[in-house]
Amino acid sequence: MRSAACRWIFKDVFSRFLQEGTITRLGSSQPIQVRARILAASNRCLPTEVAENRFHPDLYDRLNVLPVHVPPLRRRENDALLLFSHFLQPDGVERLTEGALELLRDYPFPGNIRELKNLARRIQVFHPSGSITREILLTHLQVSPTSGDNLNC
Repeated sequence: MRSAACRWIFKDVFSRFLQEGTITRLGSSQPIQVRARILAASNRCLPTEVAENRFHPDLYDRLNVLPVHVPPLRRRENDALLLFSHFLQPDGVERLTEGALELLRDYPFPGNIRELKNLARRIQVFHPSGSITREILLTHLQVSPTSGDNLNC
């Protein structure tokens, strides 16, 4: 019961903040005008979540002021190579073999850009010089538990 009550209090306070741009400090009765921008992201289709009563429609309407839709990395074929090169600065893509390039182009990256960045960090730590092969990438790819892909086994 307590967590449900806390959720409603938070929802009320957050909704008031989004609607009016004010907050009230704990123990005070004076509202304070604040200027802030909220950037919210989701890996779910929020209109569907609203339709199926899993996301509050009022909150959706308040957050959906300027929607920006960014497709997942798996739908942006060449971006993985560009980003991986950026994360591997200064030598980037020059170290990748043809097999490694192919893997980066074809791998779905269920963890999206975070997974790609973490892969680049692991490569920098464990393979600071020399060629980066497909086998090296496969060794360091971590598979998301929800992806269904299992390249490490």
